[in-house]
Amino acid sequence: MSAISIQLEYGGDSNIATLLDSFDFTSQARFFDELADDFEILTREHIARAATTRHKTAARLGAPVTGYLEKLATGTESVRGQGSPGRVRLTLQGEIFKRAFGPVTVTATQAKMLTIPWSAAAYGKRAGEFSDLFVFKSKRGAAFLARRIDKSKIEFLFLLKKSVTLPQDRGLLPDDAAFLAVVEKAAQRYVEAELARLT
Repeated sequence: MSAISIQLEYGGDSNIATLLDSFDFTSQARFFDELADDFEILTREHIARAATTRHKTAARLGAPVTGYLEKLATGTESVRGQGSPGRVRLTLQGEIFKRAFGPVTVTATQAKMLTIPWSAAAYGKRAGEFSDLFVFKSKRGAAFLARRIDKSKIEFLFLLKKSVTLPQDRGLLPDDAAFLAVVEKAAQRYVEAELARLT
């Protein structure tokens, strides 16, 4: 968000209106410190809820979920809010959150190819955890890492791709309206605390 509009409504109390006019929120460090905490809580709770609806691949493969997003929602360093006069910075650890802002292309860097899980046995695991894999190329040109089950049967574990593009997933993070609602509540809480202190 490039700008935040704070709107407060109090029942026609002229003293409160005067007090509101006297506040310069952009210079109130405590207000933005508390707002950073509020943003962090909002984001963590949203990620935890979003995690419950993002198991399509696991369901399609018949694999148990990895709990990746759940771990990010509760990890100490995964979501960090930091306030300073006039602004709040929300830092998110995890490449997955880039998808909230647009499609993300993932390209193989440390290896020649990406290994995309193709079976329940491979989901949530790395190819290096298997010792009996070999490359299988289909007639259509697709390449897989597979393992032999018996003399007549093989199991495809990973699809090999140089890159993949993941679609945007805006729902990974709260929308602007949710952040603005938190700002308004924080401002109201701040003003009420100042009133209590001055009366």
